[in-house]
Amino acid sequence: LQVDRRPINFARSDRSELRWGINFSAPLKSKIQRELEAYRAGTGPNPFEGLQPPGGRRPGGAGGDGPRGDGARGGPGAGGPGGGPGGGGRGPGGFGGRGGQAGGRIQFAVYHTWHFTDRVLVADGGPSLNLLNGDAIGNSGGQARHELEAQAGYTNNGLGARISANYATGTRVNGGTTAAPETLNFGGLATANARLFADLGQRLEWVKAHPWLRGARVSLSVDNVFNTRQRVTDATGVVPNTYQPDYLDPLGRTVRLSIRKLFF
Repeated sequence: LQVDRRPINFARSDRSELRWGINFSAPLKSKIQRELEAYRAGTGPNPFEGLQPPGGRRPGGAGGDGPRGDGARGGPGAGGPGGGPGGGGRGPGGFGGRGGQAGGRIQFAVYHTWHFTDRVLVADGGPSLNLLNGDAIGNSGGQARHELEAQAGYTNNGLGARISANYATGTRVNGGTTAAPETLNFGGLATANARLFADLGQRLEWVKAHPWLRGARVSLSVDNVFNTRQRVTDATGVVPNTYQPDYLDPLGRTVRLSIRKLFF
């Protein structure tokens, strides 16, 4: 058994780079976690009281799936509604779904990639293209020497936000002929994206008042927040017609609003 790792479109590709970064992540205790801990300790009410699971059954009523406590509030380890807090810590009908009772998280990361070599041999016996020094295999310039990536995220109690940013240094492409060279300068490009979301079904106080919110999710995303586009100029500083910003990135800033609802 052999694995052919040669590039499909080229005879050979040689790359070397250094990538390093930092990544920080920490858990956050959600509101429902604190309420469950108080309920198990006998110092707080059942956070799932008043919730109606799919099928119209009242939690803790007849036909419940889990053991019932001796009273309305049971002590530590008492069986919760629908096999809830006393068991696996899950609410009735899955109200403590993913990301709810499991708690939230805050995260931050920054990475830097330093490209040392990036060469492509188109065919055996043919020219070797140095993508870091004037050559290119596409219309977006060569390979940037440095690339930066940053991202941060927060999620807790059904609400979350995530932002990301990317930056690549400029490149140069040597075009034309030896007698009439045509150099194109591709400027550095920085972009940022943002996303907000809300899992409405994890907000128990909202679900109690409006049961139809169970399984609902709303998200808002903005790509290329600052509407940045790469600038390409020739040796005289003029932007060629084929490299006008609107041609390179027709969409620019993009805003999306999505609403999802699961029906049980």
